[in-house]
Amino acid sequence: MWSDDPGAAIYASAACVGIHCASGGEKTIRLPYRSRVEMLYPERRVIASDSDRIVFTPSETGMSTTLFRIDTDFGAQSCVNE
Repeated sequence: MWSDDPGAAIYASAACVGIHCASGGEKTIRLPYRSRVEMLYPERRVIASDSDRIVFTPSETGMSTTLFRIDTDFGAQSCVNE
């Protein structure tokens, strides 16, 4: 996984990806495979149902961290307690 933003820090596992951004504006994270992507933090919502990238806009107030669930088989893999 990688981002076009040189100032972003990406943390990833098989089921989740987190990104910490030092600036606002639209961000793109490229995935190695097509997935269902759900934002888990700071709000919970589906970002994409079948995509190889995550496109989102983090907080415009400056530094922010966003956590996503990446689901390739649309199964029950989870990285958080529900």
